Amino acid sequence: MPIDVCKLCLETKELRDSHMLPSAVWRLLNEPGHKLNHPILMTEKLALTSSRQIHNYVLCADCEQLLNKNGEHYTIRQMRGKRGFPLLERLRKTTPIASFESVSSYNGSAAGVDTEKLVYFGLSVVWRAGAYKWKNLYSDNPIYFLDLGPFLEPMRQYLVGAAPFPSDITVNIQVALDTHSQCSAYTPSWAAGARCPVVGFLACGIHFAVAMGNPLPSGYLLTCCHNSPDKIIFEK
Repeated sequence: MPIDVCKLCLETKELRDSHMLPSAVWRLLNEPGHKLNHPILMTEKLALTSSRQIHNYVLCADCEQLLNKNGEHYTIRQMRGKRGFPLLERLRKTTPIASFESVSSYNGSAAGVDTEKLVYFGLSVVWRAGAYKWKNLYSDNPIYFLDLGPFLEPMRQYLVGAAPFPSDITVNIQVALDTHSQCSAYTPSWAAGARCPVVGFLACGIHFAVAMGNPLPSGYLLTCCHNSPDKIIFEK
């Protein structure tokens, strides 16, 4: 394994083979019983299914373990798998705090969800997309990279435990009801038509949308799973 600067702790260490989306997501998607055998991968021009994963030597073992402990392990266990969809099932045991047409919102804390681990995971995946220029396996562009600008470093400091959650970032979490979304994943990509920069990604029925802005548009903080008083999680 190569020795280089870890992108998270910024220390020179032996690096591990890190994945853009956790490899555990791929394992869930390839469990027996799924309608799709491979994740949906979004490119600039099309969507396709593939078992290939974006990965490279990016993080040290300590940082891999940090990301796993603070969000990845818990969040993976909440995703849709052959044993059900734990996060959806947990929400269904409580009453929505609001419903409008096909969308319902729940108090994540009241439902017994560790919302901070979900938020941490969502931010960690988006951060990875901007922290390293990954080899792109899915389009003519050889590099997969999202330019997160001034928001990248506050994300890193929060993830490594050196700073609180960034005040100019929100994380919106939505649980998908349709089978297609529950059996799919796609890597972080820019959302079209948003009122500020928003990066979204999907993993086995849980959609994460990370908004960035200084200031953020009104309303974003009220629907953020971290900032909202009810630690809101949406269902659609």
